[in-house]
Amino acid sequence: MELSILIMKQLLVMFSLSGIGFLLAKLKLISNEGCKELVNLLLYAVIPLTVLNSFLVEKTPEKTQLLLYSLLLSLAVFAVSMLLSYIIYGKRKRVENFSAAFSNAGFIGIPLVQATVGPHAVFYIAGFVAFLNIFQWIYGAYVMGAERRMISFQVIAKNAVLLSFITGFTLYLCDLGNILFIKDIANTVANMNSPLAMIIIGVYMSQISFMRMLQRESSYICSLCRLFVIPLASLGLLAVIPLDCCEVKVAICIVLSAPVGANVAMFAQKFHQDYTYAVEIVILSTLMSVVTLPMIVYAAQIVL
Repeated sequence: MELSILIMKQLLVMFSLSGIGFLLAKLKLISNEGCKELVNLLLYAVIPLTVLNSFLVEKTPEKTQLLLYSLLLSLAVFAVSMLLSYIIYGKRKRVENFSAAFSNAGFIGIPLVQATVGPHAVFYIAGFVAFLNIFQWIYGAYVMGAERRMISFQVIAKNAVLLSFITGFTLYLCDLGNILFIKDIANTVANMNSPLAMIIIGVYMSQISFMRMLQRESSYICSLCRLFVIPLASLGLLAVIPLDCCEVKVAICIVLSAPVGANVAMFAQKFHQDYTYAVEIVILSTLMSVVTLPMIVYAAQIVL
């Protein structure tokens, strides 16, 4: 119960940060172009260095075992997530399919895990975040209607988060995690993750009509799939997998229960889908997550 309350408090703090972005955008102190540049800073520097930072720890047999467990569990819950999304939406509703399948693990999941389970727990979800970026460019691009040439190994291999995961994993295996200047740089930049991500969400909020968003029934259904149906199904799977790693399972549960990933808006824009609708789903699910996320985490503490 304590963890659920802590998550609710952290979500409220993060929403307060999004208010800064909303206000700056409304006052025209951040333009759309400026927001895109902030997104690039987050996607290509802050999140990758946050993932890298999680691997800059002393190598131990226990940590290595938990890391392998986390990779297996992450693959399992992604299989559930994509399967259910496709069963519910198929390719008829491309934006909804992508939205339901992928959580906002980088923008919201990582900061929540850092603040609630602890900074060390990012180590357990680094694989989840790396797989998220891979599957967005395979499954996500496919359901969004991407041409086959755009779904290639070269595109995936250039992903900054994946590269940081591989680099961090290599440093960890070689037990080079205590190289101080790398750790200091990565740790400093990683501290930007939560405020920068929520300021960007706030700018997104300033771009939509809240009245229209609240009147779209399909947005609520999609948000409930992302926040409730898929997390509960994944939680059931985590509960029956006989691995003794409760903290890892809870950390994964938090990131998989996060609201719709902001990348859906970027993919929608890139592949000529309804960008505005995608942003509306991101915002609505983010607002709803203040209620649903603590509930899912409370359930996880009971069953895991």
